[in-house]
Amino acid sequence: MAKENKEEIKEENQQEQKEEHAENEKPENSDENQNQTKQEYQAEIQSLKNDLKREEEKNEQILGQLARLQADFDNFRKRTTKEKSDIIKSANSDLILKLLPVLDNFELALQNQQEDGFRKGVEMILRQLVDTLEKEGLQEIDALNKPFDPTLHEAVMQEDNDTVEENTVIEVMRKGYLLNDKLLRPSMVKVSK
Repeated sequence: MAKENKEEIKEENQQEQKEEHAENEKPENSDENQNQTKQEYQAEIQSLKNDLKREEEKNEQILGQLARLQADFDNFRKRTTKEKSDIIKSANSDLILKLLPVLDNFELALQNQQEDGFRKGVEMILRQLVDTLEKEGLQEIDALNKPFDPTLHEAVMQEDNDTVEENTVIEVMRKGYLLNDKLLRPSMVKVSK
């Protein structure tokens, strides 16, 4: 029986040692598992952060493209509005240029007309025509007694004149006009020598 007791004690000791060994190994395995799990989570978190950063960069790139497209569209809209305005002004320019001889003839008729009643009627029509054209941007070039300017005047005659400086407009033979500050027709003038 003592032998059996010894064997039982021996088995119990072995069993206790196995349990102690297992207990000692569990924390190590548990720590290793926790470390491995923690590293996996950290790797997953880092991967998600990288994905987020890539998506944010894509978003910034798309927002930049959108801002450039919006600026391009605004510039296009402004350019087309200006072109439309220029086309309208050009069309007005052609029409007004065709009306200038009528204006010239009215002024000539007034210079040669003596009857007061008829003259007043023609003056009213002329004034109405001039007002309408001025509202459309027509502006008469004031040339008389001004220095000759080849960008605004067309010299058709020269005359010796001691009362004014040389190259001064001494007579306007045909009025010149600007339309919206651009030369429509130069003034035909006589210039002093």
